[in-house]
Amino acid sequence: APPSNAPWCSITEVRASSPAAEAGLRLGDLVVAFGDAISLDQVKPFVLGHVGRPFAVWVERGNNRVKLEMTARTWAGEGLLGCRLLPLQ
Repeated sequence: APPSNAPWCSITEVRASSPAAEAGLRLGDLVVAFGDAISLDQVKPFVLGHVGRPFAVWVERGNNRVKLEMTARTWAGEGLLGCRLLPLQ
């Protein structure tokens, strides 16, 4: 079942051919859960501990909560994800 908490960040960039793009993340998605992370400051430590292992990302897209599967890894671009997260005010 989808997490019941409110979204806490939005996706403001998804780079082509990145792990985020392969997972199906889209510009404007509102993140509800990023693996075990439920706040922006938890994302980096979670991702660093799960490189190469798939994890669930729940996003709010329109009126739906959608579950995506992401695997953080090195790729042609910067970082391990290829997306930018902006905290929701």
